[in-house]
Amino acid sequence: MIMALTLFCAKCSENEKSEMELGERALVLIFNPSDGKSVFKAEVDAEIAKTEEQRERGLMYRKELGENEGMLFIMPYSGHHKFWMKNTLLSLDMIFIGEDMKIKGIIKNTIPESTDPLGISEPSRYVLEVNAGFSDNHGISKGDSVKFIPLSPEGN
Repeated sequence: MIMALTLFCAKCSENEKSEMELGERALVLIFNPSDGKSVFKAEVDAEIAKTEEQRERGLMYRKELGENEGMLFIMPYSGHHKFWMKNTLLSLDMIFIGEDMKIKGIIKNTIPESTDPLGISEPSRYVLEVNAGFSDNHGISKGDSVKFIPLSPEGN
């Protein structure tokens, strides 16, 4: 099934990526293109935060997040985006993704409720927040590729 999803995603057009932004959830696939083959690493069922209000609230006040769940922040432009952990009770990994759908950097094991600004030195367009340790547990690193598959509101 993972191979089928990866092949499906490899054929996604720019129009399909734009349609994904209109949905409420996406399946985020992370893999490492190695020697012309894609080595699957992880998938995340992600809520989409695309409005300013959704991005500001993020995962605040959540007491739990499923093992393969997260939040995908869709920024209005590519840039040096900063996040903080105010009112966020969970430690997270923040995976910064460029417009080229490559991971540009990861901030691991954030400190809950910290107001320190967190960002990376490279521009990004998307940020995937997952449970702390997720990146290490799945061997996710800078340079890995990412694909989004839109999901219906029911998660299908």
